[in-house]
Amino acid sequence: MPETSRPHVRSYRREWARRLIARGNTTTPPPAYGTPAWCALPEAHPAKIAAVVLAAEAWAWGTDPLPEKDQRPTGSERGGQNR
Repeated sequence: MPETSRPHVRSYRREWARRLIARGNTTTPPPAYGTPAWCALPEAHPAKIAAVVLAAEAWAWGTDPLPEKDQRPTGSERGGQNR
């Protein structure tokens, strides 16, 4: 049985994620994962961690736009032209 179908696991994960996100969301929302602002933060900065947790939760719930971006043709599929 997938762990997301077990209510206690899903509930634990949500609460864990909420705590980490709250630590990094004190005055402004954390920068989006992978952006230059995110990269500039120190490794253990609460906002950097919160951004990673937000990205993971978006992926887990199917709201991550990354899969759509990954479906763009590669250089070889565009006739070898890399951009």
